[in-house]
Amino acid sequence: MSIDQDSWYPETERMIADYWRAKVRMERLRAKEDALLASIKRLELQLEEVRRIPGLTAKYGLVPRAQRGADRDYSDLMVEYEEQIDKITKILLEKQKQLASIRHRLLELQELIAPMEAIMAKLTSEERLITEQRYIYRRSNYQIAELLHCSEHRLRYMLKRIISRVAEWTGKKRCRKIDAPEMGKRGIMVS
Repeated sequence: MSIDQDSWYPETERMIADYWRAKVRMERLRAKEDALLASIKRLELQLEEVRRIPGLTAKYGLVPRAQRGADRDYSDLMVEYEEQIDKITKILLEKQKQLASIRHRLLELQELIAPMEAIMAKLTSEERLITEQRYIYRRSNYQIAELLHCSEHRLRYMLKRIISRVAEWTGKKRCRKIDAPEMGKRGIMVS
């Protein structure tokens, strides 16, 4: 497998950007998942409450106050409650389908970023912060340097070093190892 020396940098940079985009998508999906779980819980409580009313009405002969003076009888009331139960059940099923879809997408994203997650874990917290600021928030080198209290030149160097290391860890770039025999060929004394 030949590694093109010129293509490893943009490919690695794209991989890091894709990793951070996937992380953001996962956070958004988890927020949707939490909202759907809360919505499903409310619907289940509402369904339980609506199912309980007809039983109490039949057992104790209770009819809501608003319906006592009307010409409606018990069977009309039961039909209304059954319609409410059907409506809530349909909504509940839709929410559960959405939840299953979100969980499926979360698993797909997790599988997609798992290899990159291990590589990003090798970076220091400062290096992760640099990549996060760069690829999620799209901050300029100057803004990130100001955040880290360093020069823009230093930040550019750090960013290149991060991308180079990630490229080496992913196999996009060959690791540069200094071997004594090779150095001797160049006329450098190795002791």
